[in-house]
Amino acid sequence: MSGHQGELSPSQEEALKQMKDAIADVWSDEFTDGYILQWLRARKFNVNKAEKMLRDHLEWRKTYQIDTILEAWNVPEVLSKYFPGGYAGFEFDGTPIWIDCIGRLDLKGMIYSASKKDILKYKARQNEYLLKVIHPQISKKLGHPMEQMSLIFDMEGIGMNHLWKPSLDTFTEIMKMYEANYPETMKTTYIVNAPKIFPILFNIVKPFLREETRDKIKMFGANWKEELVKYIDPEHLPVHWGGKATDPDGDPFCASKVCLGGPVPEEFNIPSMTENSNLQGFTTAVIARGSDLKLVIDVEKPGSILKWNFATDGMDITFGIRHNPISNKTNDMDKMETLVRPERINSHIVPEYGSITCDKSGSYIVLFDNSYSWLHAKKISYFLEVLDPNVCELVNEDSACTKI
Repeated sequence: MSGHQGELSPSQEEALKQMKDAIADVWSDEFTDGYILQWLRARKFNVNKAEKMLRDHLEWRKTYQIDTILEAWNVPEVLSKYFPGGYAGFEFDGTPIWIDCIGRLDLKGMIYSASKKDILKYKARQNEYLLKVIHPQISKKLGHPMEQMSLIFDMEGIGMNHLWKPSLDTFTEIMKMYEANYPETMKTTYIVNAPKIFPILFNIVKPFLREETRDKIKMFGANWKEELVKYIDPEHLPVHWGGKATDPDGDPFCASKVCLGGPVPEEFNIPSMTENSNLQGFTTAVIARGSDLKLVIDVEKPGSILKWNFATDGMDITFGIRHNPISNKTNDMDKMETLVRPERINSHIVPEYGSITCDKSGSYIVLFDNSYSWLHAKKISYFLEVLDPNVCELVNEDSACTKI
């Protein structure tokens, strides 16, 4: 059986029931049978694995404030103007199409102008728009739930410059985010204009793609436009990609729907804090090779805001945050609650910044980890502060914080 609604075997029906019981403590009205089945299919109906995957996803949503990302997050202008792609078209069964013309992305310009965190949030926002806006509209029109999308991955313009490590790191993180948080959303990926280096690129991302995701890839040759319209309604597909749709001004790309990227103006580049010596109030430290720096921040008032800003000199660093309750006497990091998952940050290219709400009192451990590097020490400049929840709403933020 396919594992979709109406197509469940007795064992799959039982797994669905067990999954509902397992997540009763985090239940949401959005947990329809179709939604839960997506997580079960992603873990081949192993209830324990599907439950863990969903719980990890809920923590991720909380960390990155995904539930309010459409309404409350101000998208950085450089992303909305210069990160290519957009929804344009439908397959014959109504499945929406995202066109990703990644070869039009100014890789270095974007990496120098937006943090990896903001790029990831921007890609997550696109998926949230699909789930909360596009899918409900299509479902209402069709009279049955729409749960997937398809992708045209246009690789025209991709070359050796796309093998630049910081950009590869970012796109690897995007793939991992999709696989971990939007399972079974992708119906088909249509690859067109694949360059000679495609095998290299695919081998880089392949380890992060489930076998089921890889099986959904269709690669077309020189006649790709004719092939696409066998699956996609040409009436809604832009002319440039083989369809009949244009913008009102005749634009064959439908740029009103599909951002075409282009060179990122230097005015968007984020100045390096170390280059501009903009380090007033920052603490500088050198983290030895194979070592780390742990900063313990005691928070007494739940609801306080922990903010960070840091940059490294010449090389990346792994950054993460954990919480150790007052009642927990352990010094074992693995037994503490993970609030910001440790990941390598290219803070030598773009300074990293962010914040979390400290829902509980206790110790918050900020980790700068260089244990993976056995050759290089890392110089880091950081600024941490805690905003008092009762004061920061009433007075200037600077007078309502404790510098760490």
